[in-house]
Amino acid sequence: MGLARRAIVLYLVETVLISACVIAAIYLRLGREDLAGYDYAILKSLVATTVIQICFYYNDLYTFTGMAERRGLLRRLVGAFAISGVLLTGLFYVVPQLQIGRGIFLINIALLLGVMFAWRRVIVFMLDRPAFRRRLLILGAGDEAREVADMVSDHPELGLSHVGFLAPDRSIEYADIREEIVGTYDDLLQVCRTHRIAEAIVAPGEEHRHLLPVAELVAAKFEGIDVIDAQSFLEKLTGKISVHELSPTTMVFGVGFAQSKGTRIAKRVFDAVAATFGLMLTGPIMLLTAIVVKLDSPGPAFYSQIRVGERGKPFSIHKFRSMRTDAEKHGAVWAKQNDDRVTRVGNFIRKTRLDELPQLWNVLVGDMSLVGPRPERPVFVQQLAKEIPFYNQRHCVKPGVTGLAQVKYSYGASVEDALEKLRYDLFYMKNMSLWYDLTVILDTVKVMMFKIGSR
Repeated sequence: MGLARRAIVLYLVETVLISACVIAAIYLRLGREDLAGYDYAILKSLVATTVIQICFYYNDLYTFTGMAERRGLLRRLVGAFAISGVLLTGLFYVVPQLQIGRGIFLINIALLLGVMFAWRRVIVFMLDRPAFRRRLLILGAGDEAREVADMVSDHPELGLSHVGFLAPDRSIEYADIREEIVGTYDDLLQVCRTHRIAEAIVAPGEEHRHLLPVAELVAAKFEGIDVIDAQSFLEKLTGKISVHELSPTTMVFGVGFAQSKGTRIAKRVFDAVAATFGLMLTGPIMLLTAIVVKLDSPGPAFYSQIRVGERGKPFSIHKFRSMRTDAEKHGAVWAKQNDDRVTRVGNFIRKTRLDELPQLWNVLVGDMSLVGPRPERPVFVQQLAKEIPFYNQRHCVKPGVTGLAQVKYSYGASVEDALEKLRYDLFYMKNMSLWYDLTVILDTVKVMMFKIGSR
């Protein structure tokens, strides 16, 4: 089971557990008879569950990374319950009908802390047991194969157990991993049956790709073994695409990199509706930001700049000004760490992403989408397109106010950074959907709250 599916299962199970703890707290506080007559018990438990799970999400409790570390897990649980307590208190004040009572609330938090900690420890215990781990075989013994093995070793939360490597043939020496080689390509089916292999990762390297046992791989698939290309495996694990391994053929004939007309229409409707509500809700915040920017340094509150949009079409992007008005008197340059051109207020609005709020207007008029690759300036696009393969392909979709690269990677200020961000942009474009947009937006809120990644 992949991490995404496992996280969904974890979320659904904990929805039941948290709701049950709320009902149990009401029972412990009031008794069976009063529980039966307790007003809106189910509704109140669902409201409390929703708030708590939102806090779990923003405290990284629905990622499996670091779950085995007890102190870290306990710290995140306590933090999530503390924040949810504050939010629920505010909600109860605004909507008194949803109140569950101080005594019930305290009993519920105590129950949840114990139950959630114990439940998470049970998950870690199960993932550590061989019976619950999927056995993995790697076809290949070169650099690509070792990268896959290192990834599996570094991510125990995947629930995978690496059995060993299959070498192309016995004439090739692999001194550093000799003990981990369990056979050759010719032994594929025998090794899979002997070791009860669940997944076979194909990582031969270009020099040995022609030696792959195609017939045996097909037979392995018919026996129920998941046969996965190494790049696809690494792509799903890291959430980014290897640009140097990508080819036009892969983009044309491979899975992904396509969007139906219906999906495009749905995305545009979602963008328009969300931008309209966003402008209304953030209007007071933008007014205050504009005033503070104006008072902080000489110059206009807003800043417009030409960027490259969908299909290479230029458009004017709107932002709150975060730099001095003479920031580019010597020409266009990338922002850098501790950039002295950034004003005091500019530093804050960059870190919190408040400087991007005026781009909701760009979304409303159709120049941008809420989620997509960040638009770049024409002068930088010309430079990067010459140095980075497939760079111009990011212009096949509308640029976004936020994007996968913005929530996964820190602010870029070099060709190397642009390359790394392109890997995330291409992964987003390959897997683009309205649901994926929602997950990126949720992660963006987390970035804004914790001030991650901006310069």
